Parts: sequence; C-alpha cells; structure tokens
Amino acid sequence: AMQGGGVAMVAPAADVAATAGSGEWQPFSVAALDASLKAGHPVIVDWTASWCINCHWLEAVVLSTDEVRDSFRTSGAVLLRADLSTDNPPATALNRKLGGESIPVLAIFSPARPEQPVVLRDSYSKAGVVRALAAARLDNLKGGGRF
Repeated sequence: AMQGGGVAMVAPAADVAATAGSGEWQPFSVAALDASLKAGHPVIVDWTASWCINCHWLEAVVLSTDEVRDSFRTSGAVLLRADLSTDNPPATALNRKLGGESIPVLAIFSPARPEQPVVLRDSYSKAGVVRALAAARLDNLKGGGRF
C-alpha cells in the first residue's frame, strides 16, 4: 500500500484491532488475527458457512446471547468470522492447523499464548465460551507463560 504524504493510510488489520470490545464481527484474515493479538486483545475466530446448519444454530443460541456478547465486550475481544461459504484458503488452513476440517469451530486466542488457542469444536455452550474467554483474559493479565 502506498502511503500518501501526510495522510497515513491505516492498514485494514489495524482497523480491525481497533474494533476490540465493540462486539462487532469482522471478516477473518491472518493479518487481522496477528495485529489484534500483538495489540494485546483476545481474539475469537468463528468458522461458519451459509450451508452450515449447526453454525447458524450456535450463532443464535450461544454467540448472539446477551451473556456471551457481554463477555466479548468486557474482555475487549476482537471478533473474526471465518466464512467458508466460498473458498477461503487462509481460514481453511488455520482450521486444519488447529486440528480439523469440520465446522462449526470457535477458537479463543489469548495474546499471552497465541500459539495455544482454546478450540471448541462441533458444539459448545455459553458457559464454555465465557469460561474460555475469561481464561484467555486472565492469562494475558498474568503475562502468560503458565498453561
């Protein structure tokens, strides 16, 4: 990207990191994930697709609930949606790296240990998401290192 003289063009990844705690989902990119973790925010990645019935069900009964949305906001999480409705090689590659191919998958990344996200596969509960996010936040406050 060209930098205009005096007008700094902000990278999209930095824009995404700035959405921390907003409760708004952003499109997944590796750059956005890395930038958000480097900026010290927990990151939630939600793998979904238009054809994935279970994904829509989890969005309705878990991810869209007040309890979970409140935890997203209070933890200052960046929310990234990895949409596999069409070909999405970076999102597919990360899913595979985390141990699978199937969706739904929700990964909760802590900036303190970005290589060790909590991965919730197939089905998960509100309590499970809130607990994983609280742990990621706590890790970060402690400076991580201890698993």
